[in-house]
Amino acid sequence: MEFILEKYIWIPVAFFFILLSLAAKFLALKKHNSNPELKRGITTFYNTFLLFFLILFGILGYGIFSEKVESLSHFLDPASGNKIVLIFWGYIGVSYLGLCSWALFGNGGASLIKYIRAPTSDNLEETKIPEENIKKIVLLNLAVFIAFFIFLWVARPFL
Repeated sequence: MEFILEKYIWIPVAFFFILLSLAAKFLALKKHNSNPELKRGITTFYNTFLLFFLILFGILGYGIFSEKVESLSHFLDPASGNKIVLIFWGYIGVSYLGLCSWALFGNGGASLIKYIRAPTSDNLEETKIPEENIKKIVLLNLAVFIAFFIFLWVARPFL
């Protein structure tokens, strides 16, 4: 039983995530069906978010089913030098840097306020989250990701 969970637990997690993402997108679109610009932005936002995680789960699945990675816990050991594990972490890192550059230097902070908060309120003025706070959260998130990756690389806690 432990072997099955260790090797295949990501499959129900992936299906759950897909269903959750589609439900969130559906609810957001249902609430804002009268605003075509907002609908287009919400659709783009959720489709991009879903695509990111589908590629991530695809890398997990390929690594496990091709037996190039023994189990899910081996993805938490980037220092092993396993190519699939390094691709997994490289994909996360490049995606994170892309998200950070979009949020910090593009119009990402304003878009996040507009499209993520949109399903909770009809009045966007109610959401008084300054764009600078979004940028600070993104930078803090990046710092935590880098610290976590360094911790996994140096300490190798899951071996």
